[in-house]
Amino acid sequence: SSLKSSPRDSSRVDMRLFKFWGSNKAENGKELEKVVSVVGATRQERSKNCSLESNPEEPPKRVRGPPEDEHNSSTEEVPLDFELLSEHDAETARAVEVLRQLNLPVDATCLVPHRPSNIGSWDWTFPDNVHKIELSGSSLGDELAAALATLLKPRKNESGSWSYPTSISSLLLSNAGIGAAGAVALAQMLEPRIDDTGKWTYNDGLAKLDLSDNCIGDDGATALAEALMPRQGRCGELHCNTTLKDVWLGGNRISVDGLEAIVEALFPAAYFASVDVPSSVEVLGLGHNAFGDEGACVLAGALAPVLRSDGKWVYQHCLKYLNVWGNSISGEGSLSLLSALRPRENKDGSWAFNTSLESLTMFRNHIDEASKAEMRKIIAAVND
Repeated sequence: SSLKSSPRDSSRVDMRLFKFWGSNKAENGKELEKVVSVVGATRQERSKNCSLESNPEEPPKRVRGPPEDEHNSSTEEVPLDFELLSEHDAETARAVEVLRQLNLPVDATCLVPHRPSNIGSWDWTFPDNVHKIELSGSSLGDELAAALATLLKPRKNESGSWSYPTSISSLLLSNAGIGAAGAVALAQMLEPRIDDTGKWTYNDGLAKLDLSDNCIGDDGATALAEALMPRQGRCGELHCNTTLKDVWLGGNRISVDGLEAIVEALFPAAYFASVDVPSSVEVLGLGHNAFGDEGACVLAGALAPVLRSDGKWVYQHCLKYLNVWGNSISGEGSLSLLSALRPRENKDGSWAFNTSLESLTMFRNHIDEASKAEMRKIIAAVND
């Protein structure tokens, strides 16, 4: 089953500023989608979902050695074909064996890429029947996160191009015991590669990344930011990741230092001279971190419009949902963030509005009543 946010009128802005939301994930909007696996399903039945799932009622446990009941085991270990693994066999084999410590519904070999063994031009091929990796609430940790990153990292083809696991659109690893080291490994997997023509290429399949409720800190956040940062081509053009839509990094002890790096990577137009640098992120979860008013000002700088040479204000992001609950933001920081979204008057007398943002979650911060009143005025102006 899926829990989805209710549809909204994209022409209006509905900012949830003061409503208290409960701790239930379905209520506080932390997850836009939740996969529920079938308890007791066989490996063949679960594999029909084309995803790696964790049992929500019982988090996956580490398995040391063979299962007690081989017939009822939800994980069927598949022997590794070293001919398919080619020169990556040792590294890939180690990653598979490490991941087998988790009681996954399918064996880790379902993620192993391969290439033709015949002589001639060849490309790496990733399996195309896995669309979502859901290991939230598991005991993944840094070692297993690094092993997962090894299997999912791009491979260079003989032609000089790169192959990516583009069938996987969601990588959901919240509350999985991942620290800075695991985040660094995942960041190395997410980094773009440059082909032999000098063009930077990104994984254009991944749309949702959820690393919330881990402990990646500023080091992990900075590593992820560097991986997602735009790259400059040989002719000076900028290449960006244009497919990543949902990013969840709440509950990771990220201070303003880590936030600055993340914001620069996800909203590059605020940091580059060109106003044509795109930002693809529509959902950004940053709740329960530690960046305070200074972090709110960093976000405000990224979300504020830019005045073009023709006298028109331009909002250069498509952000629909921003969550900054529980970040020790005061009234001053909240007003700074809201002011970035207020309408601007163009040189010709027309007005520019932020038409993308639908929800701004700011509960459990330190906003005084006077600041709340001012914020309501800004919201009213945005909704005019």
